Amino acid sequence: MGQEEKYNYYLVPGLGFNEMTFKYLNLYAAKSVNIINWLEPYPEEKLSNYIQRMAASIDRDLPNKVFIGHSFGGVIVQEFSQFIPVEKVFLISSIKHRREMSWNLNILRKIPLYKIVNHSLINNTFDLWAKIHDFHSEEEKDAFLEMINEMSMDYFKWAVHAILNWNGIKNRKKDPIHLHGDNDQTFPYRNILTPITIKDAGHFMVYNRAEEVSQIIKQELEASDVPIFSS
Repeated sequence: MGQEEKYNYYLVPGLGFNEMTFKYLNLYAAKSVNIINWLEPYPEEKLSNYIQRMAASIDRDLPNKVFIGHSFGGVIVQEFSQFIPVEKVFLISSIKHRREMSWNLNILRKIPLYKIVNHSLINNTFDLWAKIHDFHSEEEKDAFLEMINEMSMDYFKWAVHAILNWNGIKNRKKDPIHLHGDNDQTFPYRNILTPITIKDAGHFMVYNRAEEVSQIIKQELEASDVPIFSS
């Protein structure tokens, strides 16, 4: 396949993140790049209903769709692929099943301490956990804090509950391509089944290792000469 514009990308950022997450991605043969940002959840809204609302922004008639999801966004694009025809699904620093979560996240499901989190707590404790979760440079820290401070706490608590209680997908219609850093501390690499490994990369590699992430996406798409789904 040549360099002609071909693919219609739909990107979903991680929990609390926005389009800034994908600032440095260089997407191959892009005909369109569409960011699906998070919606404010309804009270007690089920994840299945929320996913349908997010999917409303996807043009079902576009051919050669490619879904890319970072972290919790990876959960969402996997769910999209169950009812929307798509050529490729890419997960970046995400999970495919609850078994791939860390032990501390599984504890949070039973002891929901996230319910006491607020913007002040996030900002005041940021330096304690920033490097663990792969925010090293001042640019990365500023980008993260800007995104997080724009989200509502209602959304944050709903989204954490949603991902903690997501069990994965049975009878997949589309197997995802999973990119994961071997230094990811949010979703530890040792728990991840069959990833494409980016060495020494952490959870924010979509931003700070974007060139390598972009190259892998390009290689995977180049390997597919004929779209699986088209309109």
